[in-house]
Amino acid sequence: MLTPGQAQDLACAEPLIENVDPDALIGDKAYDADPFIDTLTERDISAVIPPKTNRKIQRACDFVLYCERNLVERFFNQLKHFRAHPLRQTREKFPCRGAVGRDYNPAQLNTGPR
Repeated sequence: MLTPGQAQDLACAEPLIENVDPDALIGDKAYDADPFIDTLTERDISAVIPPKTNRKIQRACDFVLYCERNLVERFFNQLKHFRAHPLRQTREKFPCRGAVGRDYNPAQLNTGPR
């Protein structure tokens, strides 16, 4: 599901979980909204979402389970970091050649005047 960059993550949270039945949903403070928490409670899904600091009535949160979210985020960060560094074999005159494949032809760039 793609949303515009300025859209809040909470706007697409309910459609994403409507067809799944997890035991718990781990999210960050952006998902701490009463309507969303109520939806999770109605479906017997444990909300592992830390409460916002400006919340008048603080909710309980299982911070032991919440720490596993950090492991998942670190894993995806490592994947992004790994993709950003080209392999030594692809460091040529045209660094994207290894990513594009064998059918890459530098003459197709045609950066000169026509």
